[in-house]
Amino acid sequence: MKKDHILMTRIFLDQSFSDVALYSGILYLWKDKKTLHLYDWNRWMNHIPFGDVPIYQNPFPFQKISTHINDIHSCFIKEILFEKEVRDFFIYNHDLYYLTEDGFFVLTPESGTLQSDLISTEKFYSLSLSDMNRVALSGGESGVFEYFLSDKNAISKGVHQWDPTPTYSTEWDGHHLLQLDENKAPVQLLHFYIHKNIFQIERKIPKKELKKQIPFYNESLNLQYHEETNNWNTLFQYLPPEETNETDSLDVFQSREIPVIVMPSLFFAHPLLQENTLYIEENKQGLFLMIQNDQYLHVPHTDYIKWSTYPKSRNYQNHFHLLSEQGITFFYFMKWSKNLDKDKLKDFYFARIVLECGMTILNELRNAKK
Repeated sequence: MKKDHILMTRIFLDQSFSDVALYSGILYLWKDKKTLHLYDWNRWMNHIPFGDVPIYQNPFPFQKISTHINDIHSCFIKEILFEKEVRDFFIYNHDLYYLTEDGFFVLTPESGTLQSDLISTEKFYSLSLSDMNRVALSGGESGVFEYFLSDKNAISKGVHQWDPTPTYSTEWDGHHLLQLDENKAPVQLLHFYIHKNIFQIERKIPKKELKKQIPFYNESLNLQYHEETNNWNTLFQYLPPEETNETDSLDVFQSREIPVIVMPSLFFAHPLLQENTLYIEENKQGLFLMIQNDQYLHVPHTDYIKWSTYPKSRNYQNHFHLLSEQGITFFYFMKWSKNLDKDKLKDFYFARIVLECGMTILNELRNAKK
């Protein structure tokens, strides 16, 4: 896929936050490390005046909308306060798992009681949830641990230590785990196998034996377009797939999301990349979004504090959220298809003009009656 086929939407929220997450229609905005605000994401998207932005036959490469935190006050759900600063967190099955200096906790933000349950008093620095729903906890000098979300694979209650090698962050590759030091340099790679539903370490590959691999793309066949599939294009999409907007109901466009994920470590065996995916790379020059080894977007270190992606999400895999001192930028990425039916597109514009004229006449009649 060429980068000029990517449609990018940016929604800028003019308010500074320390972190952000999006899960199941709820926007989690951390005002600071001890204060969490929950907002109704779908309601906010429905209130944003997307209709004021014209849709053109030849799509723009990007679209930007700006708003302020006061504009989404009606979407506010609740505020959650924490006694200690939250170091790291993730959301799984509507539960918020988080770290503080006192240990590892879990609570259900959507419940009325907001009771936090202590999982472990061990001191951890970071959390990492894998695509296989495995949770790695980095304990610094105490090594790497795992918390089992399911009793099916649990070795023990609470957390289980896999290795005492100092670990400050981790990366998952399926069921294999790469341990990283304070500078995010590789320390050791743990290979796992499953025996009677229980995970076991097959081998430990030390740093000196780790070698960088050359990634390659999984390229698809160039299949021809078929009229009966009704593959119309949508310029931008803001709602989950089960919800539709005006253009979707007219069958003029169809959405094609472009996932955004972190570039897998080159120390993993045979890193396989997908051609229709944006990959995030971060180095001394800043943050890069790459598409098939081609740079699509570059953000210098001075222009952001941290960022978030949602590779496990059902509805938000094409999201990329960037936090800066000025606010949050919500990025959406869609793929533009050349297979547009121009006759249907003309019918859509004609129907839109008729609808607007009809509404104008109706309003004039109402005003005349008054």
